[in-house]
Amino acid sequence: MTEKSRQQTVGANGCSPKTVGATGRLPKTAGANGRSPLQRGFTLLEIVVVLAITGLLAGGLATVGHQVIKKEWEDKTTEHMKRLKVAVMGDPLDVRHETRTSFGYFGDMGVLPTILDNLYIRGAQPLYNNPDTLQTLNTAAGWNGPYIDPGIIEYLSANSPANPKKDFFKQDLLYTSPASFTTYTDSTVGVSVAERIVSSGRDKQAGTVDSPGDDLSVVFFNNELYSQVSGYVKDDTGNGVSGVAVTLNYANNGSLTTTPATTDASGLYSFNNVPYGNHSLSITTPRLFLAYGNSMTEADGTTVIFTIINTSANAVTLTGLTASYKIKPPTYYEGVSFVNNSVFNSTNPRVDGNPSEIDGDGVDTVTFTNPITVPAAIDPAEAVAVCVQSPVTTVPDVYLNRLGRGSATEVRLEGFTNIQTGAVQDVNKINMIGVVFTVTFSDGSVVTFTP
Repeated sequence: MTEKSRQQTVGANGCSPKTVGATGRLPKTAGANGRSPLQRGFTLLEIVVVLAITGLLAGGLATVGHQVIKKEWEDKTTEHMKRLKVAVMGDPLDVRHETRTSFGYFGDMGVLPTILDNLYIRGAQPLYNNPDTLQTLNTAAGWNGPYIDPGIIEYLSANSPANPKKDFFKQDLLYTSPASFTTYTDSTVGVSVAERIVSSGRDKQAGTVDSPGDDLSVVFFNNELYSQVSGYVKDDTGNGVSGVAVTLNYANNGSLTTTPATTDASGLYSFNNVPYGNHSLSITTPRLFLAYGNSMTEADGTTVIFTIINTSANAVTLTGLTASYKIKPPTYYEGVSFVNNSVFNSTNPRVDGNPSEIDGDGVDTVTFTNPITVPAAIDPAEAVAVCVQSPVTTVPDVYLNRLGRGSATEVRLEGFTNIQTGAVQDVNKINMIGVVFTVTFSDGSVVTFTP
């Protein structure tokens, strides 16, 4: 350092210069009382203001926190009620091989629970059917619970009494009462409501359907519970079989119930208001039906041959038939045989099979000289499983020949000619190949074919 620079950084006494007050001491910043602000205390007014602000902040945070908790309770209550709904009616998303497998209490019992206790306490409710019933009808009914997963109780225990009938506001869930729970139509979707589960919500006061307030609810729509079931019964050729008595087997109030129906002219049957679930269809009175590919004529076409099948567990007794066909000029036949056993023969007059629009007389009915017995099936038809899982259920076509091994019987309509009354030498034989026949037997069975 040079002498010049050294002189600029020191005072006359050879020390660094300092800024001093009149007393020769460093100055201090002081208040009116001579003290630093850090050294003096808060005034009472300042403390009151701070406490007021702190109280407001704390109150606001408490309110927000309380609302968050209430919202969480609402969410948990709604989730719990949804679980109860699954316990009642099963999980529609539980599907295996494109078929729903979970139908809950309703699917087993065929009725909604009277009280929520029914979901986990059997009490006097009918027990699920034994395996023998399941094997013979391919369905069963009865209480097969508990329908509430024990995990739900554990889920509730930390935040609510361990009672599946309560919400997270520690209030009883409402079900089947009060009177406002009667069935009604939901105006938002236009669908009838069969039942609902309701939480009275934050205010713990139950509302009504029209004025629910802050109530929370899950509903059971009718179309989630009941279905229209229909399908066709067909023969081996794919034609509908009319007059078949079918029975739907399903759960109703915990017991197996049967509802009958009869197929129409096209083979169609239908049932209404069938509860969702795994049910079955029994062919209670099978009709005789045509064996596929077994309608033909003899070489000259004057004898028509076809085969009928019986899939019933019982033999069928026939006392006559009516054979109708349309052909011009009018044509008649002389005889009827079963397995080469003649049961009718007449040449004077011969049998008229022409409808009235052909010859004006109408179709004749043949009465057998002796009743014919069509043997029972070798392996009788079994009940067909039916899964009812949508508002409209279409059952796959039921083919009688696939239900069991039936017994076959050959039928022959013999001696078709153009003359109803007259000597043999005056008769012209008629070839019936390509003519549509409809044969109705005395038991009501109808077969249609074209040889």
